[in-house]
Amino acid sequence: PLINCNRCGDIKPYRCSEKFRVNANGKRIDVWLIYRCVSCDNSWNFTILERRNRRDIEPALLTALESNDPA
Repeated sequence: PLINCNRCGDIKPYRCSEKFRVNANGKRIDVWLIYRCVSCDNSWNFTILERRNRRDIEPALLTALESNDPA
């Protein structure tokens, strides 16, 4: 996607890093897919799951996200 890169100061193409960031706050889980600017490697996080209850996420999916499994 084309995103305004705050490091480059211009709209730049971003590439998928094929890595996820998983953050837990108590029982709530946030998951982002990390994209990188092709010019400066600045990161941008695309929200996959937001404030989801851990029990509502299939255990196999959560394990795959935490281990950056591409499948």
